[in-house]
Amino acid sequence: MTNLRPRPTRRADELTREEIRAVAVALRANLEYLEPRAVAYTGIGIYKWFRAIPKVSWGVQEETAVPSVADTVVPSPSGLKHYHALTPFLA
Repeated sequence: MTNLRPRPTRRADELTREEIRAVAVALRANLEYLEPRAVAYTGIGIYKWFRAIPKVSWGVQEETAVPSVADTVVPSPSGLKHYHALTPFLA
């Protein structure tokens, strides 16, 4: 699963709340069905939306969205973001 919403957008903030809610429900159902060992989410924002939580840190998450599936949050490769503060983390 590489795209959460199959319509073109330039930025994640172009998604509506309704789209985000629908995607979160569908993603959770897919994860429960497929039972992967781990999932990597590219970007803190999308993980916050998915989990509906205000604070997220980089890396493996202590609490996961789906039991038995490890959640890892990694920086987005998007050129719209700058991760200078993460340089030590990524080294």
